[in-house]
Amino acid sequence: MLETLRGGGLNTEPLGQTIDQYMDENAIRASHIKYGLVITEMNTLRSVQCTLDDIPQGQLKDYMLASSACFPALRPYEIDGVKYIDGGWRDNMPLELAAKMGATELIGVDVDGVGLTRPNLTGLPTASSAAIGTWGRCLILTVCVPPKTLPGLYGYHAGIWPPGRYGVWHSAR
Repeated sequence: MLETLRGGGLNTEPLGQTIDQYMDENAIRASHIKYGLVITEMNTLRSVQCTLDDIPQGQLKDYMLASSACFPALRPYEIDGVKYIDGGWRDNMPLELAAKMGATELIGVDVDGVGLTRPNLTGLPTASSAAIGTWGRCLILTVCVPPKTLPGLYGYHAGIWPPGRYGVWHSAR
C-alpha cells in the first residue's frame, strides 16, 4: 500500500474500462434524469460543480474519473491540462449543486467520508439529514457498475428517486 501511495495512487484505467463497458454517454444525456458531479482542482483545491450541460460532449467519462479520483488512493485525473481529484475533498455532499439543478427536497446520505461536508444552506427541506455508514474506516471503491450487481450495498439504494424530487445520492467512501 505504501508503495502505491508513493507512486501517486492506483491507476484509474480499470475504472475507466468499467465506465466504457457500462456507461452510454448519449443515453445519459438523453435521459430526463438530471446528472451532476463535483471535482476538485488538485493544485488550488477549488471545488468545481458540473451539471451535464457543463461537461463537453464526449468527456463525461473523463469527468466521472476525475470525480472518482479519491487521492491519494487513486491518481489525480487530468482534463485539459488540469489535474483533478474527487470532489468530496471540498464538497462531500453537494447540496447546493442539487438545489441549482432543481431539487425540491434533499436526502443526504453521509457515509463519513474524507473531505468537507458543508451545511445545508439551500433553504430546501431535508427529508433525512444523514445516515452514518457502518463499514468502519475503510475505503470502498465501487463505482459505475449496474445497480443489479450491488443489491443491498450500503448507499446505492439509500432512497427512492422520483425524477426531479430528490437531490443527493452518495454511495461509497
